[in-house]
Amino acid sequence: MNRASWLGREGAAAGLAFLILAALSALPQFSLLVVWLLPMPLIVFTVLRMRFVPPILAAVAGACLLAVGFGWSALLFALGIYFLGWVMGESIMNSDSPYAPLITGTLVLLMLELVLLALIRWSGTDIFAALTNQITLSLQQDQKLLGLSQLSTPDMIKTAVEWVRMMMPGLLTIFAFLLATLNLLLARLILGQKAGPRKPLLSTWRLPNSVVTVYVLALTFGLFGGLKSQPVFWQMINNVMFLAGFLIGIQGIAFIWRRIKGRRGGYVWLVLLLLAASIQLVGDIYILIGLFDSVRKPTKQA
Repeated sequence: MNRASWLGREGAAAGLAFLILAALSALPQFSLLVVWLLPMPLIVFTVLRMRFVPPILAAVAGACLLAVGFGWSALLFALGIYFLGWVMGESIMNSDSPYAPLITGTLVLLMLELVLLALIRWSGTDIFAALTNQITLSLQQDQKLLGLSQLSTPDMIKTAVEWVRMMMPGLLTIFAFLLATLNLLLARLILGQKAGPRKPLLSTWRLPNSVVTVYVLALTFGLFGGLKSQPVFWQMINNVMFLAGFLIGIQGIAFIWRRIKGRRGGYVWLVLLLLAASIQLVGDIYILIGLFDSVRKPTKQA
């Protein structure tokens, strides 16, 4: 009881969450899934100004990852987890913008992703060969269900692997952004009022006009095949188009959310909107709405 009183409701909840995540990270089948959420309790303790707790938790997390076979990268992950918890926690306390924690969190998580890729490569695993085998296995299992012929399957596999190879920078960035968002939302959920004044993320989402300009330029190059003969520039154009389209699509969702959030069951609709974004046609519609919103209400440049 005294410990719970000392930690408070928020600290106790964060401590329990860390114990669960640390236990799961010590299991090989879960370690790669939960390691990305380990910074969340450290964010909470940073906001609660329990300065000595995050280093201890980061050390425990590093020990768990070392035990599960992360090797030398366990130290880098422990440092990254601590740094991410500290930076995002400080941003929550000191920044007026709700997006400052997201930006810093995305950058740190992107660094951790690169460390993980280096670890996989160092272990002798060819990522794209493993991806090819996985896609091949999946298509072979679902070949009849998808109505694929044996002749078309190899072409589909080659196309999918080449797309992932080309879009890897954009995919890693979006994955880091989504993980930073998840860590931030879970930390704010645990903190409640101790997170400070409410800073909505989605309803205040506004992109600078430069993002739209960059997207239109990249889309133009992509449609007309500009610089396609230059692999590096072609990859850059496609990744810029991919990332800018993702951000503009969020603005499209934000545009819809601002109009339905006050209605009954608004959060149910929000979940449906987010799930529908996985459908390519719906995602394209969100991008069009985001472009319309940007043109209709130009944002102020910072």
